[in-house]
Amino acid sequence: MDGGEEVILLDAHSSVFCMRVRLALAEKGIDTLMRRGNWHDKNPLMPSDSYETAQARFWADFLDSKVYNPGKRIWATKGEEQELGKKEFIEILKTLEGE
Repeated sequence: MDGGEEVILLDAHSSVFCMRVRLALAEKGIDTLMRRGNWHDKNPLMPSDSYETAQARFWADFLDSKVYNPGKRIWATKGEEQELGKKEFIEILKTLEGE
């Protein structure tokens, strides 16, 4: 693969991990990933300031550790378990909205 070829992002639409990648790329205005090239110089995925980088990593971890399980409960269960997942998810959204 030479420097001019694009890499296609293959993902599952319902995967929170793939969603995280799509959101990060959209935030940076990146339509596709380049295997080689300088897209990262113009649109870095992480801030250059160390404090802002730490905040970004905190929120990425927050989403990974807090959103995944309630989301899975909503998608993969029924009844009382699903309702519990919905309540947890709403509380997480309230936390995010406060920030």
